[in-house]
Amino acid sequence: MKKKVCTLLCIVLGIILLTSCSDGQSDEKSNAIESTYGIAHQDAEDLINPERNYLIVVNDENEYDFNGDYNKALQPDLVYFPNAVDGDIMASEKAAYLAFTSLQYDLKTNDNIEVALYDGYRTAKDQEYINSLFDDGSSNVVGSNRVGFSEHHTGLLLDIVIWYSEDGKNYEWYSPTHERIEAFSDFQTVFKKMLDYGFIMRYPDDKSEITGMKDHEFEIRFVGSAAMAHEIADKGLCLEEYVAGEQ
Repeated sequence: MKKKVCTLLCIVLGIILLTSCSDGQSDEKSNAIESTYGIAHQDAEDLINPERNYLIVVNDENEYDFNGDYNKALQPDLVYFPNAVDGDIMASEKAAYLAFTSLQYDLKTNDNIEVALYDGYRTAKDQEYINSLFDDGSSNVVGSNRVGFSEHHTGLLLDIVIWYSEDGKNYEWYSPTHERIEAFSDFQTVFKKMLDYGFIMRYPDDKSEITGMKDHEFEIRFVGSAAMAHEIADKGLCLEEYVAGEQ
């Protein structure tokens, strides 16, 4: 009995020591929030910065200002967590991430849909690397994928996947128009529910002439509030159209 008690005490002390050590680390990536269902105990809208423009548009015609006030305000609010596909560390604007984990929990609990993130915030260096994987050497990288013209620089654009399990294996599906029938149906559920958490579809296929992006319906965009997301969606607009109408 004494041996069991001693063992238990050792385990508890070990946990305390590990916790205190991790709290003292200076690397902000050590404070990564894991993408776990229900982790968003704080309302994402409580984290909204009234000075930040959550409707910022970055596309082929609107370059992101890396040295501007928006970028300076963004940095402290970045949160780091594991990529759902390969485990690499990725980042997002904190309010957007917490809103997503709330959506994630809702979908898992009420619809048995497992949605996860595989891309978010990108630095200029991140975008250069991604472009190098697809560039044919002509430097003719399409539109909104060019460095400085990707909305991923804002930390508000998230790429999602839906997980399925078959025969003991996991499969991730990126496209809502994939030949897998249930993937199409599940993505429609995601697109409907995400409005309640402040997300819109950033690149609807029927708006590709305006956004410059096609076959990217797996990219969702945090716009700061459920009310704003519903307003944009109810009007049948993409972000470019909505912002242009407000100016």
